[in-house]
Amino acid sequence: MEKVYYSLIFILSLFIIASCSTESTPVYQLNTSVEPSEAGSVTQSDTEAEEGETITVTANANEHWVFDRWSGDYSGTENPATVTMDADKSVTALFEKREYPLIIDIEGEGTIDERVLQQKTTDYPHGTVVELTANPAEGWGFVEWSGDIESEEEVIEVNIDGDTNITVTFERLDYPLTITIDGEGEVELEIISSPKTTEYPFGTVIELTANPMEGWEFSSWKDAINTTENPVNYEMGTENNITAIFERKEFTITVDKVGEGGVSQTLVSGTETDNGYLFESLVELSATPSDGWKFTNWSGDINSSENSIEVNLLNDLEVIAEFEIIPALELWRCDRSFGCDSTFREPTKVSFPYTLNSTSVVSTTSNTIVHGRYLLKARGKSYKISKLSANDRNGITSASFSGIENGTVLSSGDEVEFAILSGRTSGQQSNLQYYFEIEGEDLSFSASITLQSNIEVD
Repeated sequence: MEKVYYSLIFILSLFIIASCSTESTPVYQLNTSVEPSEAGSVTQSDTEAEEGETITVTANANEHWVFDRWSGDYSGTENPATVTMDADKSVTALFEKREYPLIIDIEGEGTIDERVLQQKTTDYPHGTVVELTANPAEGWGFVEWSGDIESEEEVIEVNIDGDTNITVTFERLDYPLTITIDGEGEVELEIISSPKTTEYPFGTVIELTANPMEGWEFSSWKDAINTTENPVNYEMGTENNITAIFERKEFTITVDKVGEGGVSQTLVSGTETDNGYLFESLVELSATPSDGWKFTNWSGDINSSENSIEVNLLNDLEVIAEFEIIPALELWRCDRSFGCDSTFREPTKVSFPYTLNSTSVVSTTSNTIVHGRYLLKARGKSYKISKLSANDRNGITSASFSGIENGTVLSSGDEVEFAILSGRTSGQQSNLQYYFEIEGEDLSFSASITLQSNIEVD
């Protein structure tokens, strides 16, 4: 019986241990983002943590931006901030554009956090209250603020009432280096990086890294170093003059067109290359519509309704010149014998309202006389012929149109040839009248022809 009792205790213990071994502490993820995306970045001490632990997030503003606050699953203005993990979380760092006239010079190594406390609601930035926090770099300590503000506090508030110039001073901290030898041997020290100064000990090895500004690219080193390698290690000698050569980047302008027209590019200032233009070149873009078209606007990387614009090349540009057809109904007078075939004779463009007054003496044995041939061209919209009429006021002969009639519709792109005709007068005089107009438009066609035919009809 005693053995059974101990066996039950052993089995129960195994069950308790197994149950405990299946329990674990949840691990949660922290996602961070920046708004707007170009304003800065967020660094975090870790991307995940067990329940109840914390993750530190730091908002880093780019040039011309300042950190404002946190949003999402954490809110506040502290920077850095500590987020307690009790679930998966997303945190966004919100930045504001720095538009106040504040110039900060840094002596030594460190950074400045700027936070707007109070912004005036006017068109100018004076009156802004800004909190400045001095953050010394690793190995440096904060000393003081000087210039328009004098203080030894690391965090100060500045009321911007005009152009404000402030200098923050950091000084290098001294740290002891202790080398302990365990066993037998020696240690050789090689300086790969040194303080930012103009003087280095002979033989110091320095790593030089060329960092181009926006729109520029590193080309090469010259003088004491002749290489395109970057970064590069350099050993100090007795003559140490080094030049880093940077060149402007090359950018292109790609132009597409909607509709019919042309685009010209004219260099105003800067440098044009075989494939484009160098950084910060000023180029004039001019849009010229084709006949019967009008320019409406630029789209793509440029939005403007001006025909000619100047663009400063800071990056590659893709632009679209948009043209729109001008609605119009054109009237062309053609050769009376050969018609509107330009192989024989080019038609002549005439204007609406069109009026023709003429006197003709015709010698022909044909029963039909052609007094004129014309061509209608529609573009941009549809046009409808109305009030068409043709007659001889003297009642001698017939008058008519061929190719068109009352209600004829010309859609955009249509070309319709027509003629004004009559019969013979058998030696008598006729007063021929031809007319039509375009419905809803101030466009009309009118022809008055006095006709004398010298051919007698049997």
